[in-house]
Amino acid sequence: MAISQYLFFFAVSLAVSATLSGIFIKILGRLGTLDHPGERSSHAKPTLRGGGVAVMITVVLMWSIGELMVFDSMHANGVVIGALAIISAIFFVEDYKGMSIVIRLGVQLAITLFVLLVMGAGSDGGLLVFQGLLPPMFDLFVSWLVWVWFINLFNFMDGIDGISAAQSVTVAIGVVAVAAVSGVSQETQLPAVLLAGAMIGFAYWNLPPAKVFLGDVGSVPLGFIIGWMLLNLAVDGLWVAALILPLYYLSDATITLIKRILRGERFWRAHRDHFYQMAVINGRSHGSVSLIIFIIGLTLIPLALLSLEYPWMALLVASLEIIIFLIFLSGKFGKKPSFGK
Repeated sequence: MAISQYLFFFAVSLAVSATLSGIFIKILGRLGTLDHPGERSSHAKPTLRGGGVAVMITVVLMWSIGELMVFDSMHANGVVIGALAIISAIFFVEDYKGMSIVIRLGVQLAITLFVLLVMGAGSDGGLLVFQGLLPPMFDLFVSWLVWVWFINLFNFMDGIDGISAAQSVTVAIGVVAVAAVSGVSQETQLPAVLLAGAMIGFAYWNLPPAKVFLGDVGSVPLGFIIGWMLLNLAVDGLWVAALILPLYYLSDATITLIKRILRGERFWRAHRDHFYQMAVINGRSHGSVSLIIFIIGLTLIPLALLSLEYPWMALLVASLEIIIFLIFLSGKFGKKPSFGK
C-alpha cells in the first residue's frame, strides 16, 4: 500500500473510533457498566467501562474494508479478523455480565491456539517463532503460552487513564516502521495503522480525567492483536524488535507477577503493585505517568530499528533504559512534583 493509502485509513480510523466512542459512552451509561473505585483501584470516582468496543468495531470494520480494497479478498488475515471480532464480542459481554476466570482463560487459550494452527505453527516447515531453536510442536506450545501471557499482561496493565493508548500507539507505530524498513511482516502494517488511529480516537475520551475506560472488551483484544503483530515479526526473524517495542509493559507486568508469586499472594487478584501504580501512589498524576510511558515507547522505536542491524546492542540499550525507567516510577530517585491532571 502507498503511504497516502495508509494515511487515509489512519485518519478514517481515528474519526470513526472517536465518533463511536462518544456514541457508546451514552449506550454504556444506559447499561450501567460502571467501574467503581476500590482500595486496589487508581481512580477516585465511578467511571464507565467498555469503551474499547468502539476501538474494536473500528479496527475489525476498517481492516476488513482495507483487505478487500487492496487484495480483493481477506487472505489469511480474515481468520485473525474473525478471531478478533469473536474475542471482542465475548469480552464485551464479560464487561456487562461478568465471567469466571476459568472461562476467560479458556476463551483466550482456544482462540489463540486456533489462530496459531491456522498460521501453520507447530508443523514441519511451518511458522517458527523461535527460529528453529525449538522442535516445531514445542515452538507452538511456547508461542501459545507467550501470546496468552501477553493478552493478560495487557489486561493487567490497563489501570490508569491513557496508559493503554500510550502503549498501543507507540507499539503500533513501531510495528509499521520495522515492517517498512525490514521489508517483511507487511501483513501487519494495515492493522497497526488502523489500531494507532483507533486508539488515538479513543484517547480523546480516555485521557485524564477519563470519561470511559477500555474495559476487558478493549484490553483483552488489544493484547490479542498486538501479540499477533509481534509474533509475526518474530516469525520473520525480527524477534528482538518484537521484544523491544512492548518492553515496558512486558517488564512491569512480568516483574510484578514474579514479586507477587514469591510473596505468596493471589497474583490474579486486582492490586496496586505495578510500577506505574507506585508512581501514582507517590503523587504523580495519571496524565504525567501515561505521557512519560508514551515518550519511553517512542524512544524504543529507533532501538527496534537499530536491532535490524545490531540486535544485541539494541536489546542491551533498551533493557538499560527500561530498568532506569522502572526505578524512576518506583520513586527510588525521590518523589517528584506531579504535572497534568
